[in-house]
Amino acid sequence: MPIDKTSLKVISESAEKRTSVFFSAEGLDILFQTFVMAVKNDSVVLKNPVDPALITTVVRATRFFMQCQMIQFVSDEIASDGVNIVFPLHSLKEIEETRLAQRFPFDSHEQVTVKFFNPFDGETLLTKTVMDMSATGLSIHTPFSSSLFEPGRKLKGVRILIDNEPYNHVDAEVVYKRRLYTRFGKMHVQVGLKFIEEGP
Repeated sequence: MPIDKTSLKVISESAEKRTSVFFSAEGLDILFQTFVMAVKNDSVVLKNPVDPALITTVVRATRFFMQCQMIQFVSDEIASDGVNIVFPLHSLKEIEETRLAQRFPFDSHEQVTVKFFNPFDGETLLTKTVMDMSATGLSIHTPFSSSLFEPGRKLKGVRILIDNEPYNHVDAEVVYKRRLYTRFGKMHVQVGLKFIEEGP
């Protein structure tokens, strides 16, 4: 669906708070963490996070994606102002199903983490940083790929903390993992978790 005022407000809030957004291109299995530099009347400007070695692959793509506070946007074109990536508003569309769940954005100064026990040994307590969160799930990032985070893996008793204060306690299932190029130039892995609803 075409971008509307509500979606534009979400992007503008991310720009004001300097919260992370994510850029990707069709055919490239890497997600780039970046932030919105500016929201203009005709465009959204992202800080260019693409490694120079991957620029050619990105330029050849025919669809481009921006994820902002759990909402995904798609465009069939991007431009450049010489330094940054520019999404023209006239071609930016929202992937509608990503707005179905209530979002829980948090400021860049807030520390949001999850803690859970490794299901392989039931003893090792793992702590991971939350990247974004909604009413139905969240994503985390981890420095290395691991069989622990294969899609379908169930994690029991995941504790969500905001600034080290308990926020929620849930069971979750891994729904995806993909390579993540952080805003600091490091290659990590983003893992998507879906909350598992309790049965009757």
